[in-house]
Amino acid sequence: MEGKEWNTAMKIVYREDLAARYPANPVESPDRVAIPAQLLREDGYEFVDFKPASTEDIARVHGREHMELVKKMGLYEAAALAAGGAIAAAELALADEPAFALLRPPGHHASANRAWGMCSFNNMAIALKKIRPAARRALIIDIDLHYGDGTASIFRGDSEVKIVNPWAVDESFEYLNMDESRYLKQVEDAFTGFQPDIVAVSAGFDTYLQDWVAHAAEAVVAGGGAASVGLGRMVLSYPDLPRDVLHGAGLDRRRICRTFSDCTTAPRAGLVSGCYPLDDLYKARPDRVELAAAKKRLRAEVAT
Repeated sequence: MEGKEWNTAMKIVYREDLAARYPANPVESPDRVAIPAQLLREDGYEFVDFKPASTEDIARVHGREHMELVKKMGLYEAAALAAGGAIAAAELALADEPAFALLRPPGHHASANRAWGMCSFNNMAIALKKIRPAARRALIIDIDLHYGDGTASIFRGDSEVKIVNPWAVDESFEYLNMDESRYLKQVEDAFTGFQPDIVAVSAGFDTYLQDWVAHAAEAVVAGGGAASVGLGRMVLSYPDLPRDVLHGAGLDRRRICRTFSDCTTAPRAGLVSGCYPLDDLYKARPDRVELAAAKKRLRAEVAT
Protein backbone atom coordinates (compact mmCIF):
# COMPACT_ATOMS: atom_id res chain seq x y z
CA MET A 1 0.00 0.00 0.00
CA GLU A 2 2.83 2.42 0.76
CA GLY A 3 4.19 2.01 -2.77
CA LYS A 4 0.73 2.57 -4.20
CA GLU A 5 0.23 5.76 -2.19
CA TRP A 6 3.58 7.14 -3.34
CA ASN A 7 2.94 6.26 -6.98
CA THR A 8 -0.47 7.88 -7.16
CA ALA A 9 1.00 11.06 -5.65
CA MET A 10 2.71 11.59 -8.98
CA LYS A 11 0.59 13.80 -11.19
CA ILE A 12 0.04 12.90 -14.83
CA VAL A 13 0.19 15.81 -17.27
CA TYR A 14 -2.15 14.87 -20.11
CA ARG A 15 -4.97 16.08 -22.34
CA GLU A 16 -7.22 14.00 -24.55
CA ASP A 17 -6.22 15.95 -27.66
CA LEU A 18 -2.67 14.61 -27.30
CA ALA A 19 -4.17 11.48 -28.87
CA ALA A 20 -5.37 13.38 -31.95
CA ARG A 21 -4.27 12.12 -35.36
CA TYR A 22 -1.77 14.18 -37.35
CA PRO A 23 0.60 13.50 -40.26
CA ALA A 24 3.19 11.10 -38.85
CA ASN A 25 5.00 7.80 -39.21
CA PRO A 26 2.47 5.02 -38.40
CA VAL A 27 4.65 4.06 -35.42
CA GLU A 28 3.76 7.44 -33.89
CA SER A 29 0.27 6.19 -33.11
CA PRO A 30 -2.29 7.93 -30.85
CA ASP A 31 -2.34 4.68 -28.86
CA ARG A 32 1.10 5.58 -27.51
CA VAL A 33 -0.60 8.01 -25.13
CA ALA A 34 -4.29 7.04 -25.19
CA ILE A 35 -3.86 3.53 -23.80
CA PRO A 36 -1.38 4.47 -21.02
CA ALA A 37 -3.68 7.37 -20.07
CA GLN A 38 -6.61 4.99 -19.73
CA LEU A 39 -4.61 2.60 -17.55
CA LEU A 40 -3.24 5.39 -15.36
CA ARG A 41 -6.75 6.76 -14.78
CA GLU A 42 -7.92 3.31 -13.77
CA ASP A 43 -5.04 3.14 -11.28
CA GLY A 44 -6.18 6.36 -9.62
CA TYR A 45 -3.58 8.87 -10.74
CA GLU A 46 -4.47 12.54 -10.70
CA PHE A 47 -4.43 14.16 -14.15
CA VAL A 48 -3.38 17.76 -14.74
CA ASP A 49 -4.60 19.90 -17.64
CA PHE A 50 -2.37 22.49 -19.31
CA LYS A 51 -2.09 24.95 -22.18
CA PRO A 52 -0.02 24.66 -25.36
CA ALA A 53 3.37 26.35 -25.36
CA SER A 54 3.22 29.94 -26.60
CA THR A 55 5.10 31.23 -29.62
CA GLU A 56 7.43 33.01 -27.20
CA ASP A 57 8.11 29.78 -25.30
CA ILE A 58 8.98 27.91 -28.49
CA ALA A 59 11.08 30.77 -29.90
CA ARG A 60 13.43 30.57 -26.89
CA VAL A 61 14.68 27.33 -28.46
CA HIS A 62 13.73 27.19 -32.14
CA GLY A 63 14.34 29.52 -35.06
CA ARG A 64 11.57 31.19 -37.06
CA GLU A 65 12.22 29.14 -40.21
CA HIS A 66 11.94 25.88 -38.31
CA MET A 67 8.72 26.98 -36.65
CA GLU A 68 7.27 27.91 -40.05
CA LEU A 69 8.30 24.54 -41.49
CA VAL A 70 6.52 22.73 -38.67
CA LYS A 71 3.40 24.77 -39.46
CA LYS A 72 3.59 23.88 -43.16
CA MET A 73 3.86 20.20 -42.23
CA GLY A 74 0.61 20.44 -40.26
CA LEU A 75 2.34 19.58 -36.99
CA TYR A 76 2.50 22.91 -35.17
CA GLU A 77 -0.58 22.51 -32.96
CA ALA A 78 0.38 19.00 -31.87
CA ALA A 79 4.01 19.97 -31.23
CA ALA A 80 3.09 23.14 -29.31
CA LEU A 81 0.68 21.09 -27.18
CA ALA A 82 3.38 18.56 -26.29
CA ALA A 83 5.80 21.36 -25.41
CA GLY A 84 3.16 22.92 -23.19
CA GLY A 85 2.78 19.64 -21.34
CA ALA A 86 6.52 19.52 -20.71
CA ILE A 87 6.37 23.07 -19.32
CA ALA A 88 3.51 22.10 -17.00
CA ALA A 89 5.47 19.11 -15.66
CA ALA A 90 8.54 21.28 -15.07
CA GLU A 91 6.49 23.87 -13.19
CA LEU A 92 4.97 21.15 -11.00
CA ALA A 93 8.48 19.88 -10.24
CA LEU A 94 9.49 23.37 -9.14
CA ALA A 95 6.63 23.22 -6.65
CA ASP A 96 8.05 19.93 -5.30
CA GLU A 97 5.27 17.90 -6.90
CA PRO A 98 6.42 14.84 -8.88
CA ALA A 99 4.93 14.83 -12.37
CA PHE A 100 5.03 12.71 -15.50
CA ALA A 101 4.09 14.29 -18.83
CA LEU A 102 2.48 11.74 -21.14
CA LEU A 103 3.12 13.43 -24.47
CA ARG A 104 3.35 13.08 -28.22
CA PRO A 105 5.01 14.02 -30.48
CA PRO A 106 8.40 13.40 -28.82
CA GLY A 107 11.20 15.96 -28.96
CA HIS A 108 14.75 14.86 -28.22
CA HIS A 109 15.76 14.65 -31.90
CA ALA A 110 14.73 18.29 -32.48
CA SER A 111 17.57 20.81 -32.51
CA ALA A 112 17.14 24.57 -32.87
CA ASN A 113 16.61 24.58 -36.63
CA ARG A 114 15.93 21.01 -37.74
CA ALA A 115 14.30 17.84 -36.47
CA TRP A 116 13.92 14.18 -37.31
CA GLY A 117 12.85 10.92 -35.65
CA MET A 118 9.16 11.90 -35.38
CA CYS A 119 10.13 15.01 -33.37
CA SER A 120 9.19 18.62 -34.17
CA PHE A 121 9.93 20.82 -31.15
CA ASN A 122 12.28 19.92 -28.31
CA ASN A 123 9.84 19.61 -25.42
CA MET A 124 12.56 19.23 -22.81
CA ALA A 125 14.55 22.27 -23.92
CA ILE A 126 11.46 24.46 -24.18
CA ALA A 127 10.40 23.48 -20.65
CA LEU A 128 13.82 24.05 -19.07
CA LYS A 129 14.29 27.44 -20.74
CA LYS A 130 10.79 28.46 -19.66
CA ILE A 131 11.47 27.86 -15.95
CA ARG A 132 14.78 29.71 -15.86
CA PRO A 133 16.01 31.37 -13.69
CA ALA A 134 13.93 29.60 -11.00
CA ALA A 135 15.81 26.42 -11.90
CA ARG A 136 18.99 27.28 -13.74
CA ARG A 137 21.12 24.16 -13.30
CA ALA A 138 19.50 21.07 -14.82
CA LEU A 139 20.48 17.44 -15.17
CA ILE A 140 18.72 15.73 -18.07
CA ILE A 141 18.59 11.94 -17.90
CA ASP A 142 17.59 10.70 -21.35
CA ILE A 143 16.60 7.03 -21.06
CA ASP A 144 15.77 6.54 -24.74
CA LEU A 145 17.71 3.86 -26.60
CA HIS A 146 18.69 6.47 -29.18
CA TYR A 147 21.00 9.37 -28.39
CA GLY A 148 19.15 12.65 -27.81
CA ASP A 149 21.12 14.57 -30.41
CA GLY A 150 18.69 17.47 -30.60
CA THR A 151 18.80 18.16 -26.86
CA ALA A 152 22.58 17.86 -26.83
CA SER A 153 22.81 20.31 -29.73
CA ILE A 154 20.61 22.91 -28.05
CA PHE A 155 22.51 22.86 -24.76
CA ARG A 156 25.98 22.45 -26.21
CA GLY A 157 28.24 24.95 -24.48
CA ASP A 158 25.75 25.56 -21.64
CA SER A 159 27.68 24.66 -18.50
CA GLU A 160 24.51 24.78 -16.40
CA VAL A 161 22.86 21.89 -18.21
CA LYS A 162 24.28 18.38 -18.05
CA ILE A 163 22.93 15.48 -20.11
CA VAL A 164 23.38 11.76 -19.57
CA ASN A 165 22.00 9.32 -22.15
CA PRO A 166 22.98 6.00 -20.54
CA TRP A 167 23.67 3.21 -22.97
CA ALA A 168 22.34 5.01 -26.02
CA VAL A 169 22.95 3.31 -29.35
CA ASP A 170 26.58 3.72 -30.39
CA GLU A 171 28.73 2.54 -33.26
CA SER A 172 30.21 -0.39 -31.32
CA PHE A 173 26.75 -1.64 -30.22
CA GLU A 174 27.99 -1.55 -26.63
CA TYR A 175 24.40 -1.08 -25.47
CA LEU A 176 23.77 -4.77 -26.20
CA ASN A 177 25.94 -5.57 -23.16
CA MET A 178 23.94 -3.35 -20.85
CA ASP A 179 23.23 -4.52 -17.33
CA GLU A 180 21.54 -2.72 -14.44
CA SER A 181 24.66 -1.94 -12.43
CA ARG A 182 26.58 -0.39 -15.33
CA TYR A 183 23.51 1.53 -16.47
CA LEU A 184 22.92 3.02 -13.01
CA LYS A 185 26.62 3.82 -12.64
CA GLN A 186 26.40 6.17 -15.62
CA VAL A 187 23.49 7.96 -13.96
CA GLU A 188 25.30 8.18 -10.62
CA ASP A 189 28.42 9.54 -12.28
CA ALA A 190 26.37 12.31 -13.86
CA PHE A 191 25.78 13.78 -10.40
CA THR A 192 29.48 13.85 -9.55
CA GLY A 193 30.59 17.45 -9.18
CA PHE A 194 27.22 18.74 -10.37
CA GLN A 195 24.39 19.91 -8.14
CA PRO A 196 21.26 20.42 -10.27
CA ASP A 197 18.30 22.57 -9.31
CA ILE A 198 16.09 20.17 -11.22
CA VAL A 199 16.42 16.64 -12.60
CA ALA A 200 14.48 16.10 -15.81
CA VAL A 201 13.93 12.70 -17.41
CA SER A 202 13.53 12.48 -21.17
CA ALA A 203 11.53 9.27 -21.21
CA GLY A 204 11.69 7.14 -24.32
CA PHE A 205 10.91 3.52 -23.51
CA ASP A 206 12.58 1.64 -26.34
CA THR A 207 15.12 0.12 -23.96
CA TYR A 208 12.23 -1.76 -22.35
CA LEU A 209 12.74 -5.53 -22.41
CA GLN A 210 9.57 -6.26 -24.33
CA ASP A 211 10.30 -3.58 -26.91
CA TRP A 212 13.46 -5.19 -28.23
CA VAL A 213 14.85 -8.09 -26.17
CA ALA A 214 18.10 -7.33 -27.91
CA HIS A 215 19.96 -10.65 -27.74
CA ALA A 216 16.96 -12.88 -28.43
CA ALA A 217 15.58 -10.68 -31.15
CA GLU A 218 18.96 -10.44 -32.85
CA ALA A 219 19.02 -14.24 -33.22
CA VAL A 220 15.46 -14.35 -34.56
CA VAL A 221 16.16 -11.67 -37.15
CA ALA A 222 19.37 -13.42 -38.21
CA GLY A 223 17.29 -16.52 -38.82
CA GLY A 224 14.81 -14.64 -40.99
CA GLY A 225 12.04 -14.80 -38.40
CA ALA A 226 11.11 -11.12 -38.22
CA ALA A 227 11.73 -7.67 -39.56
CA SER A 228 13.36 -5.46 -36.93
CA VAL A 229 10.44 -3.02 -36.99
CA GLY A 230 8.22 -5.75 -35.56
CA LEU A 231 10.36 -6.91 -32.66
CA GLY A 232 8.47 -5.20 -29.88
CA ARG A 233 5.06 -6.37 -31.04
CA MET A 234 6.46 -9.83 -31.78
CA VAL A 235 7.66 -10.35 -28.21
CA LEU A 236 4.43 -9.03 -26.73
CA SER A 237 2.54 -11.61 -28.76
CA TYR A 238 5.04 -14.37 -27.99
CA PRO A 239 6.26 -13.94 -24.36
CA ASP A 240 8.19 -17.22 -24.41
CA LEU A 241 10.27 -16.09 -27.38
CA PRO A 242 13.46 -15.20 -25.38
CA ARG A 243 13.39 -18.56 -23.59
CA ASP A 244 12.80 -20.51 -26.80
CA VAL A 245 15.56 -18.69 -28.67
CA LEU A 246 18.15 -18.83 -25.92
CA HIS A 247 17.52 -22.52 -25.26
CA GLY A 248 17.50 -23.54 -28.89
CA ALA A 249 13.87 -24.62 -28.84
CA GLY A 250 11.79 -24.60 -31.98
CA LEU A 251 9.86 -21.39 -32.53
CA ASP A 252 6.08 -21.28 -32.72
CA ARG A 253 6.07 -19.08 -35.81
CA ARG A 254 2.30 -18.73 -35.78
CA ARG A 255 2.73 -16.46 -32.77
CA ILE A 256 5.33 -14.19 -34.34
CA CYS A 257 4.12 -10.90 -35.76
CA ARG A 258 6.65 -10.84 -38.58
CA THR A 259 5.83 -7.71 -40.54
CA PHE A 260 4.11 -5.35 -38.11
CA SER A 261 1.52 -5.06 -40.88
CA ASP A 262 -1.43 -4.61 -38.54
CA CYS A 263 0.23 -1.64 -36.90
CA THR A 264 1.02 0.02 -40.22
CA THR A 265 -2.24 -0.83 -41.99
CA ALA A 266 -4.51 0.40 -39.21
CA PRO A 267 -3.59 4.11 -39.30
CA ARG A 268 -3.92 4.18 -43.09
CA ALA A 269 -7.43 2.80 -42.70
CA GLY A 270 -8.29 5.23 -39.90
CA LEU A 271 -8.33 2.47 -37.29
CA VAL A 272 -6.63 1.83 -33.96
CA SER A 273 -3.25 0.19 -34.47
CA GLY A 274 -2.42 -3.18 -33.02
CA CYS A 275 -1.72 -6.82 -33.80
CA TYR A 276 -5.33 -8.03 -33.68
CA PRO A 277 -4.77 -11.75 -34.26
CA LEU A 278 -2.30 -12.04 -31.41
CA ASP A 279 -2.58 -9.40 -28.67
CA ASP A 280 -5.12 -9.77 -25.87
CA LEU A 281 -5.31 -5.98 -25.72
CA TYR A 282 -6.79 -5.85 -29.22
CA LYS A 283 -8.61 -9.17 -29.64
CA ALA A 284 -11.91 -7.92 -28.28
CA ARG A 285 -12.02 -4.74 -30.37
CA PRO A 286 -14.69 -4.65 -33.07
CA ASP A 287 -12.14 -2.77 -35.20
CA ARG A 288 -10.33 -6.04 -35.87
CA VAL A 289 -12.98 -7.05 -38.41
CA GLU A 290 -12.62 -3.74 -40.22
CA LEU A 291 -8.85 -4.06 -40.11
CA ALA A 292 -8.95 -7.52 -41.67
CA ALA A 293 -11.10 -6.13 -44.48
CA ALA A 294 -8.74 -3.17 -44.96
CA LYS A 295 -5.73 -5.48 -45.21
CA LYS A 296 -7.54 -7.64 -47.75
CA ARG A 297 -8.30 -4.58 -49.89
CA LEU A 298 -4.69 -3.37 -49.72
CA ARG A 299 -3.37 -6.79 -50.72
CA ALA A 300 -5.75 -6.83 -53.67
CA GLU A 301 -4.58 -3.36 -54.74
CA VAL A 302 -0.94 -4.45 -54.59
CA ALA A 303 -1.71 -7.60 -56.57
CA THR A 304 -3.29 -5.60 -59.37
